Amino acid sequence: MNVCRSFRSVLLVALALCVTAPAVAQPILTREALEARAELLQPGDASAYFELGEEALRLTRGGVLDAARLARELLVLAVVQANETGEDRAVAASACLALAQLDEGTIEESWLRALAERLDGRRSAASGPLGDRRDSDRLAASRALALTRAGDGVSARRLLREPAVRELLRGVEALLRAAGGGGLAGVFRQSEIWPCPECGNERISRRDGGVFDLCHTCQGDPGRPLSAARLVAQLEAERRLLGVSSGEVLAGSLAAPGVGPPLREIDPSLLPLVFRVDPEARVRREGQWVVP
Repeated sequence: MNVCRSFRSVLLVALALCVTAPAVAQPILTREALEARAELLQPGDASAYFELGEEALRLTRGGVLDAARLARELLVLAVVQANETGEDRAVAASACLALAQLDEGTIEESWLRALAERLDGRRSAASGPLGDRRDSDRLAASRALALTRAGDGVSARRLLREPAVRELLRGVEALLRAAGGGGLAGVFRQSEIWPCPECGNERISRRDGGVFDLCHTCQGDPGRPLSAARLVAQLEAERRLLGVSSGEVLAGSLAAPGVGPPLREIDPSLLPLVFRVDPEARVRREGQWVVP
């Protein structure tokens, strides 16, 4: 009898504990909860900053909270701290891709995706440095871009068939995509379109009676018209193909006044400057970032 009573008592206590046990922690639904989590972050833990930044991004994109600024700050700090050690490059690359979601459809998105490629060490060697290539191959790859831009599709296709040329162009594909140019595939497409189907790139059309007129198709200017940003991206790709150091400022010297903003060097150290985040202020206190 005593054994039965004891068993019954234990069972009642267990049931009571199940009823009164605290509920499983709920997902963040308020700005206060998000700030409380941010205040628990420890400088140096890039993964934690990234994970909370992703959570803030999810809440923002889902319309739950307006936490876009905090998400951006968390993700930038994640990249900064991951890049300092060089041991969390996958985290840094993932944070750049998350940042790109906040800037979809802008040139910032293309730049951030190029940064992610640069940071991710798992990328193929074709996306890496071009320093060990022959000068003749570099010149051929640069000429392939210039000829395509000028509408000389026949000559461009001849160069694009060379394996060394295609490999070099893959190495600058992030730049070719930076202004929405479609990357290497876009270069191939443009080379297939030209020369001009009406005048064959002669720029004039012959009419009856020996009269000449400006070509109605290409308007005397073969090749696809490029926006200023896309032109700057292609020119920078050519500079790199010809051996310009990647440490130089990206295309800033090529952008004349009034033709749009210059592209940036694909360098993660520029992130805090671009998004106005203090890289040294890594502790969250009362809604502000402070230096630890």
